[in-house]
Amino acid sequence: MSEPIPAAKRNRRNPGETLHGYRIRKWLGDGAFSVVYLVDDGKSHTQYALKHVISEGEKEDRYLDQLRMEWEVGRKLKHPNIRDIVDLRGDQGFGFLKKPGKDLGLVMEMIDAPSLEDMLQKGEARFSIPEWIAIFRDVASALVHIHEKGYAHADMKPNNVLWDDRHTKVIDLGQAWKIGSTKPRMSGTAGYVAPEQPLIEAITAQTDVFNFGATVYRLLRGKFAPQTVQRKYPKDFQLPEALLGETTPLSQWNPQIPERLSDLVLNCLETEPAKRKYMTYVLKQLEAMVPVAAK
Repeated sequence: MSEPIPAAKRNRRNPGETLHGYRIRKWLGDGAFSVVYLVDDGKSHTQYALKHVISEGEKEDRYLDQLRMEWEVGRKLKHPNIRDIVDLRGDQGFGFLKKPGKDLGLVMEMIDAPSLEDMLQKGEARFSIPEWIAIFRDVASALVHIHEKGYAHADMKPNNVLWDDRHTKVIDLGQAWKIGSTKPRMSGTAGYVAPEQPLIEAITAQTDVFNFGATVYRLLRGKFAPQTVQRKYPKDFQLPEALLGETTPLSQWNPQIPERLSDLVLNCLETEPAKRKYMTYVLKQLEAMVPVAAK
C-alpha cells in the first residue's frame, strides 16, 4: 500500500492564487510534507520563496513544529551565507494567547540557485580544490554564526547548501536545535549523521562539525564518509558498503587535496564529540587555506 499524499501536495496551488497573503508566481519544488512556491507580496512585487505545510494529524504536526523552529532560529540570524527568513504566516495571536495553526507558510529569501547535491547528481559540481575550499569556508562561517546564537543546524549536507556562481547560502533550519539539549526523536540524514543523532544523545556544536566533515568528504570524494555508519544505528541510518569511501585521508585518494584539509576532515569525523575541534577552529583553518583571489 502506498503512503498517503501529504495535504500540502494534494492541495498544491496554482499560479495567480493567493497563499497566506502572497501571490503565487510558480511552483518551485516539494519537501517531505511541504510545497515551496515562488511568491510576491502584491505591493512592492518583491519575490520570496514560501514553504507551505498543512497538518491533518499528529504525524504532520511535527512538520509544523519544524517550520516554527526554522522561523524561531532563522529570525535571529543575519549572515551573508545564510538564507534570510522573512515571516511565518498561519499562527494567530501572541504569547500565551497564540493559537497554533494547522496551515503554515514560511516566507524566505528567494535564491535562484541549485543545491550542491543537485550539482553533484548532475555532474555539474566541477570546482577546483581552491574553489571548494572557499565554499567550505563560507559554510563554516555560517555555522559559526548559528552556534553563536546558541543553536546547531543539525542537518548540514550538500542538499542544504545553495550556490549561484557568486554566493554560498546555507538553508533549511527545520532540524536546528538548542545546543546542549536532546531531541525527542532521531534526526539527521543518513551519510551525514553524527553518532549522537541516531542514538538520541545531546545535540552540540560538535554535531555540526561532524555533519560538516561528512559533507566535505562527500563533495570531494563523491562517496559517503565511512564514519557516518555504525552497526548499532537504526536501519534508516545504514548505507550499503558500496556507497562508502575509504577511512584513509582524502589526500591519499587525490594528491591535489592538501594534507591540511584532509587532516581537518578526519578530525571533524571523530566519532566522539569531545575529540572534534570547534567550528571556529575549522573556520580559521579554512580561511588560511583560501587563496587571496577567492577571499
